[in-house]
Amino acid sequence: MATQATVITFHRTTGLLGMELGNGSCVLAEHLHGAVPQLGQTLSGEMATFGEATWVDTRSGEEIAVFVQAYDIARDAVELAMR
Repeated sequence: MATQATVITFHRTTGLLGMELGNGSCVLAEHLHGAVPQLGQTLSGEMATFGEATWVDTRSGEEIAVFVQAYDIARDAVELAMR
C-alpha cells in the first residue's frame, strides 16, 4: 500500500534518509539511486516494509530507489541514526 511522507533529513555522505508520515511516525531508509532527495519533498511508496523499495516524487514523478531500514519509529530515532 502506497504511503506519502515528507523528507525531513538526508545525509549525503551515508545516503541515510529520514521521512515523516502524516501521523507523525517516521521511516529511516538508505538512498540507493535515482533522484537525490530534497528536504520538504513529498514521496509516495511502500514505507511499512523492510528492504528495497521504489518511492516516487509526488510532483515530478521521479523515482528514488531506497532500502527501508526502519519504519513506524519516532523522529528522535531518525535524528539519532543521522549522527
